[in-house]
Amino acid sequence: MDLTARLDAMEAAIKKPSFRQSSGKANEINYWIFDYPPEKELEVRERIEYMKNKNQKGTDEYQLLVFDLYDIIIDFLERKNFVAKCCDFEKKRGFGRIVKAVSNSMKVSENDSLIVQYIQENTPENAIVFLTGVGKSYPLLRSHNVLNNLHQSYLRAPVVMFFPGTYNEQELILFNEIISIEDFARRVKSYIDRKGNNHHVVFLVDEIGQYIGEDSKLMLNLQTVTEELGKECMGKAWVIVTSQQDIDSITKVKGNDFSKIQGRFDTRLSLSSANVDAVIKKRILEKTDAAAQSLRLLYEQKATIIKNLIVFNDTAEKKLYANETDFAEVYPFVPYQFNLLSSVLTSIRTHGASGKHLSGGERSMLALFKESAVNIMNEEIGVIVPFHRFYDALENFLDHSHSGVIIRAYDNSYINPEKKDKDVFAINVLKTLFMIKYVLEIEANIENITSLMIENIDDDRIELKGRVEDALKVLIRQMLVQKNGSIYVFLTDEEQEVNNEIEKENVETPEIITKVSEMIFEDIFPGKKYIYPAFNGRYAFFFNQAVDDRPYKANQSYDVGVRILTPWYDGSTDDATLRMMSGQGKEVLVVLPGDAEFLKEIQSYLKIEGFLRKNTSTQLAKYETIKEAKRAEMRERNANAKLYLTEALKEATGFHRSGKKAGAGSSCYQGI
Repeated sequence: MDLTARLDAMEAAIKKPSFRQSSGKANEINYWIFDYPPEKELEVRERIEYMKNKNQKGTDEYQLLVFDLYDIIIDFLERKNFVAKCCDFEKKRGFGRIVKAVSNSMKVSENDSLIVQYIQENTPENAIVFLTGVGKSYPLLRSHNVLNNLHQSYLRAPVVMFFPGTYNEQELILFNEIISIEDFARRVKSYIDRKGNNHHVVFLVDEIGQYIGEDSKLMLNLQTVTEELGKECMGKAWVIVTSQQDIDSITKVKGNDFSKIQGRFDTRLSLSSANVDAVIKKRILEKTDAAAQSLRLLYEQKATIIKNLIVFNDTAEKKLYANETDFAEVYPFVPYQFNLLSSVLTSIRTHGASGKHLSGGERSMLALFKESAVNIMNEEIGVIVPFHRFYDALENFLDHSHSGVIIRAYDNSYINPEKKDKDVFAINVLKTLFMIKYVLEIEANIENITSLMIENIDDDRIELKGRVEDALKVLIRQMLVQKNGSIYVFLTDEEQEVNNEIEKENVETPEIITKVSEMIFEDIFPGKKYIYPAFNGRYAFFFNQAVDDRPYKANQSYDVGVRILTPWYDGSTDDATLRMMSGQGKEVLVVLPGDAEFLKEIQSYLKIEGFLRKNTSTQLAKYETIKEAKRAEMRERNANAKLYLTEALKEATGFHRSGKKAGAGSSCYQGI
């Protein structure tokens, strides 16, 4: 009987009242196994869908319920947020461990199986149950386990399980695939011989390292397959295996065993991220002759403009267009983007900004470049892909502490006053800062951010830089970005929470002035006495030290002194008052210029120090990492403050006790 006739007979059988009644010696419910050739899977699915839709019209005396076992498993994993973890687990431990982990978590082999519970809870009275998805669920789930557990749970509904394989009343043979490796090799040889004309076949095995994992049996199976194919087919059957990483680094088989299987593969090709640009140029960016010629002509006309438009001011190399041919090959991208995006993907995985299912570099880069190119495919010639466009292709891989910041930025009326769904300039800047947050090869300063934001070779760099500065000011006010000296830093949810706590730290002005005093009189100008240049420097005079109204140290009672006046000094700073102060106090006054940046850096330094001293917010999952980052920020702010203060001293104005005023510049600084 062919499959169609069998399906017709099955459909007629379930309509009979006797099918829904108990039968057998123990009065058990009917459990049917409908086996069919695996290659007829689509035909069976169509018939099941037809029967289900027909039953939903309500003309039958029963309700037909279809449970796809694979869908039940996936739904469970998604509700538990296990899908990404499974991908990560498979990458680290191999597929066999995934099968074991899923089986254990769903209690597949136990009486209280979660799959059986789900079927029970969703099966009303007077129903017939169809079980599908057996093939899709293998090897996560074995069909006999489901049937056994359903039988023991006393499900009061007849069950038909659709099985892609053979049931011979004794065993279930899934996919009808019980053949030996030797038989498989002979079948391949027979196929090659039938084709004739020196025919060859190639077997491609993807991600071999993940497949083998820690299971030496799987390694030996693959070794035996390659040996038998070589012996039977005499070089006409090739086996090619791939691995995203060096196969030795992700295969856990110990000792010399693994070297044996590597010996079966005569040719090894190593493709690293250094090669990915060539693949992208060939697979994604290849141009027609006419298009390439147009681009070469465009570069010849605009070469100088482009070189002045895209500039970086840090030390790491950022490749730009070498010539018109390079421009035609890479366009609409810029050469630096290949290496920089590779570093971004590495940093994202390293710092946990994405699920580990973000693949290991090359494949991800292909996808990101393709999607970014497609997004501008209808634009006029001259458009360039800005770096933030890669974020849109990455977003689905990011964890919420990063993507949530940007998602909420769209709802912020200060950042997005027009309530646009996409292409908000300030948010594009925010995306750019996230992309380079953990990358050491580029500094997130104004000039570099502007270069990353270039969207067209005719952009006005000065105008664009102004827009970037305005956007950064908004993002800083909204606590999404932090400025450390000249560097701008994207803040995750946890970092924002820590920064909010830091901002609440109370730092009094006297504490800041004391820190300024230490910096000047210990680090920048550590001398404690003035050596009179006449008489061969025989005479030296100790002097008092003060900043604003605060002596650096107590009990200073020398005849002369030096007083530094900061931009936060409360008193009058007109020339007459300062001359009088200098004369009455017998001290040199050094008036710093009005830029208070060094004071703000010191204030931030002290706030972070106070926060870390209290050791709060330990409930944050990534708190230890953030603490280390804040310690590094403290050191950076201290260095910035010292640099700014040194420059301020060089530009200071001095007043001597004689009433003489020294002009601004290095002479005043040197004369202190």
